[in-house]
Amino acid sequence: GIIKGMVGPAILYLPHGFAQAGYLVAIPVLMLCTTLFLWSSGCLLQSWKLESDRVNHRKHGNHKRIMLSYPELAYRAFGSTGEKVVKVGISLMQSGVCLTYLIFVPQNLRTSAKQLMDWDISTDWTLVVMVAIQIPLSWIRDI
Repeated sequence: GIIKGMVGPAILYLPHGFAQAGYLVAIPVLMLCTTLFLWSSGCLLQSWKLESDRVNHRKHGNHKRIMLSYPELAYRAFGSTGEKVVKVGISLMQSGVCLTYLIFVPQNLRTSAKQLMDWDISTDWTLVVMVAIQIPLSWIRDI
């Protein structure tokens, strides 16, 4: 879920970022960011496995495996402050992903409509239609 949400808008913006930064800057920065992402993901996964094994090892009678969430893992590592920081961070990241989507999809639709069909549609109108469709869809609690 989280990776799909972040990768989708990023893939849409990546060519523009390369055009703005140039290959000399964009490729090393992309490689550095990828390396940092992989390293930090590995550390997080290792911590999650160790803590999950510790929690599940203590539960002798219940055979159902307990899965820790990111906020709970942060709570175990850093206390309530860490849990709050992680919850705020997740909320901000998800908000950023949504905003990125709502910015780039109307722009891309406008560019595509202009180049493919010679239609000049308003990004504001596209955004209103998208939000009008997506808000009711967001009310669905279980898909």
